[in-house]
Amino acid sequence: MEVGSDCRIGPNVTIGKNVVIEDGVCIKRCTVLSGSKIGSHSWLDNSVLLKKSKVGTGVTIKNAIVHEDGDVQRWEKKRCLACQKRHFLKHFTAVMYSILEEYEF
Repeated sequence: MEVGSDCRIGPNVTIGKNVVIEDGVCIKRCTVLSGSKIGSHSWLDNSVLLKKSKVGTGVTIKNAIVHEDGDVQRWEKKRCLACQKRHFLKHFTAVMYSILEEYEF
C-alpha cells in the first residue's frame, strides 16, 4: 500500500494489498480492495471500491459501490462554443478544451 502526504484515513476503513492513495485523500467508513488507485484530493465516505477500481483526482464518492475495474472521474460543466449549451465533460478531456470555455455559475 502506498499512501501520499496529508491523507486522512479512518475511522472504520479497510484497505487491501497494492492500493495506491495519492496526496490529500480523505477516506471514512470505506472498504478499498486490492489493486485500487485513488487520485489526489478525492473524498470517499461510506463506500466500497472493488478490485482494481480507479478514482480520479478531486472526485467525491459517498454511499456507493465502485465495481471491479471501475473508473470514476471528475466531470465539469462547460459551455460549448458551437451550440452555447452547457454539457458535462470529463475533467481530463484536453482535446475538447480547445473549443470550450469555462462556464460561470
